[in-house]
Amino acid sequence: RWARDASGRPVRESFFMSRAFETPSGFTLMTSPQFQSQTPAVLEQRLRMIAATARSVRRLHAAGLFHQDLFWQHVFFERDNEEGLIARLIDLQRLAQPGPAKSWYYWWKDMEQIRFSMQRMRCSAAEVEFWYRQYFAESGRARLM
Repeated sequence: RWARDASGRPVRESFFMSRAFETPSGFTLMTSPQFQSQTPAVLEQRLRMIAATARSVRRLHAAGLFHQDLFWQHVFFERDNEEGLIARLIDLQRLAQPGPAKSWYYWWKDMEQIRFSMQRMRCSAAEVEFWYRQYFAESGRARLM
């Protein structure tokens, strides 16, 4: 919709409404004490969260869309009967759909932001590699690893 800024100039405003999530963000979950233990059940749950996030980001990118602020703080999870766990992305106000000439840049930025935030969550090298393997599993992008 169109609105006016403080000086009276017309500006385009957008907004997105969604229902509230009942769980904390992926970052909050992954850095919580309960998710820091190395038990098989916790490690399996962490991998499920990583795989669900990779699927959601892969779908976003396959549609030619790029988040531009893709950190684990913007990922929330829900249970689903078909896929088990679904990652939902929030904070989409910077969502971009660039042309082919710039899509590589935006893709690279999204991928680096996810990797950086996994590093901040103290994910293991194996978990980061798992993220890339899940992302590239059905992606049309060339493998970089």
